Amino acid sequence: MKLGTISQIAIGTKDLEGSTLVYDKIGFKRIAEGAQPNPFILYTDDSSVILLNQDGMEYMGFIYFSPDMGRVADVLKRMGTEFLQQTLDPGGKFYQGIFLTPDGVMINLVNFDAKGMFQPSKNLRNMTEQDLLDSGKY
Repeated sequence: MKLGTISQIAIGTKDLEGSTLVYDKIGFKRIAEGAQPNPFILYTDDSSVILLNQDGMEYMGFIYFSPDMGRVADVLKRMGTEFLQQTLDPGGKFYQGIFLTPDGVMINLVNFDAKGMFQPSKNLRNMTEQDLLDSGKY
């Protein structure tokens, strides 16, 4: 099952400044930052996107975006997935929901058309099999 059209690695940190020192040092590029709803920085190495979020909690997981996330959430619920948190939009439709995998990874589903969001140019969807076998390509 495809959870979304775009995804990000989400890392909750209590020390955004300390975390940024690591990502800056190893060569990740800052592509966005802000303070609303919490201080955050979005990084990329052109292979993945990492959201560092200082919301007072420590966690790691994935955020998936799709304009049809309500349907995805319904399928997951029918499969027995229990959401820890779920919010609705002003019209009462699914907006966002979080569940945990058995090994504790947070999965956040967001009903949002992410067409304008940054997408890394190097990812598994657009690499040939030969490039996948060559670690110098990523």
